[in-house]
Amino acid sequence: MPRVSEATKVEHRQRLLDAAAAEFAAKGLDGARIDDISVAAGLAKGTIYNYFDSKVDVFRAVIEEWSRPVSYT
Repeated sequence: MPRVSEATKVEHRQRLLDAAAAEFAAKGLDGARIDDISVAAGLAKGTIYNYFDSKVDVFRAVIEEWSRPVSYT
């Protein structure tokens, strides 16, 4: 069975973060569901746990991404 490439890992993580950001914005932390995030990302539910330990961990990653400085180069 082929291993997942590093580029695919980066893409999957970003898809999960994008889907999670939309889910948290629409439903808040308590209302957001891992199932809905994974479906919106187009990935299996279990895939999210390859990248994050919990829904709170996903939320923290979304906040960290939003708080990164913007580069104008």
